[in-house]
Amino acid sequence: VPADGALPAWEAGDLVQVSPPSDPDHPREYSIASIAADGRLDLLVRLHVRDDGGHGAASGWLCHGAAEQDTIALRVRPHSRFRLGANATRPLILIGNGTGIAGLRSHLRCRIAGGDSRNWLLFGERNAANDFFFRSEIEAWRHDGALECVSLAFSRDGAGPRYVQDALALHTAQLRT
Repeated sequence: VPADGALPAWEAGDLVQVSPPSDPDHPREYSIASIAADGRLDLLVRLHVRDDGGHGAASGWLCHGAAEQDTIALRVRPHSRFRLGANATRPLILIGNGTGIAGLRSHLRCRIAGGDSRNWLLFGERNAANDFFFRSEIEAWRHDGALECVSLAFSRDGAGPRYVQDALALHTAQLRT
């Protein structure tokens, strides 16, 4: 809950800068995974593990150190090059490889809330069991018709395309239409 009780303003595609207590002068940026209409600011934070086994300053604190009552210093940074802008009314193809799903989720939530179902998500990660973030929500959107197409690629799973570029290659004809 924000200290003043009001959420900051943001649009789908924007970023949040988080300043961890151990390194407050070097904020880390995360894609916002929600829309303002959700009434909360969602992030997807993957714990960064360094070569020495230590954790990243921000991800370690957010994943293991921050308590619910802690104050988290953050600010929203508009990301004009990733906002929908003039593309808001066009069919949308969203491509995420690695941990790229958070910002894509905000775009999907925005478009679906506005009644636009002309959305195609191409998403890749390591394995479906551990890395298919927002799985139930994405599957529900697909089932309900809010998401026209979902193409998945999990590089360490045995079946299907292994990487996002492989999924793209399988759908070349569909992409051109």
